[in-house]
Amino acid sequence: MSDYTKLIELLEAEVEQLRGYVILSARLEREKADMQAEVERLRAAIRWALGEEGTFAERLADGPMYWWRTELRKRAALEQSDE
Repeated sequence: MSDYTKLIELLEAEVEQLRGYVILSARLEREKADMQAEVERLRAAIRWALGEEGTFAERLADGPMYWWRTELRKRAALEQSDE
């Protein structure tokens, strides 16, 4: 095997490794965007719960004690817990 053949094989291996890095980088960018969107959604839900934006409905006289939890879960996109 000539030196040129070895060099070409090494370069091909490097190119393949770089392709893997590009794919990984793209996946990480998508995950980062998803996480940033989640953080903003949670921040908006917290701002709503603190009364800083949106309207916070008053508790109905015969309503549940923690009536606001359903709306908070919806705004935060959290799953319903078993209470």
